[in-house]
Amino acid sequence: MTKNFFSGNLSQERAASREKNQPLCMAQYYRLLGSQRRAGIERDSQFLPDLRNIAPSQHIIVCCRNQMYCVVVKAEQIGRLSEDEIFSQLLYILSDAPCLPQTPPMIGLLTAEPRRVWAKDREMLLLDEQNCRNIELIEQSLILLCLDETLPPTFNARGFVGATPSYHITQDRDETNMAHEMIHGGGSDCNTANRWFDKTMQIIVCNDGAWGLCYEHSSSEGIAVVQLLEKILNKIDEIPSPEESGVTQHHLPPPERIEWIVRSEIKRRILEAKKDVNK
Repeated sequence: MTKNFFSGNLSQERAASREKNQPLCMAQYYRLLGSQRRAGIERDSQFLPDLRNIAPSQHIIVCCRNQMYCVVVKAEQIGRLSEDEIFSQLLYILSDAPCLPQTPPMIGLLTAEPRRVWAKDREMLLLDEQNCRNIELIEQSLILLCLDETLPPTFNARGFVGATPSYHITQDRDETNMAHEMIHGGGSDCNTANRWFDKTMQIIVCNDGAWGLCYEHSSSEGIAVVQLLEKILNKIDEIPSPEESGVTQHHLPPPERIEWIVRSEIKRRILEAKKDVNK
């Protein structure tokens, strides 16, 4: 399916009920991977991949403990990485992120701010060349993969304004708790900084095995996302192991950790964003 996605050759879908067999527009599928929303002062815009000029290398951004890493999943010289090779890259991140002595800058929190506020912060970030490259890497990534710490079961007791809070606490978290994790991450003390909310596809995997999707809706309707995920899930068990497929394993360099230039004004804005997102 990925090959067909980048070649623009997905099978034509047709209406199943109303106006049965009428061909359906497939454009939304091609906006899912590699796209994102760009904050603007007057109005937002979209970054969309150019399927006519696909780069020979492709990457994803992995967020872990508020650190961000660039993981190449297709390289010009060796082609697509195998499942085991991607797994080894993720294992490196899981071992590296907890050992870093410095506190990460939590840039991801800024993407949860009101759009014009984030647009101004984004312009400040772009004043530094290194930050320009970082944002370009994020924009051009296929997806964001967020490796999360599990929210505690007691998180549900906080409730929401205008909603009936749940006070039923168990040892295992329920679906409401997991929904909080996927939608907003639980606040600045939990996983909200472990996000980039402009990105169309954010796949979230928690360390207790729960996983889900945080989806930026402007690129396409939800049915395209559901169809994509269902097809992936249906194909997972059919994927042969590297031994069965004869895939060659390569010695790969570790993923690149993304480092930000954080001016004093950006530090102040991150503190404000913490308060805002927790509200």
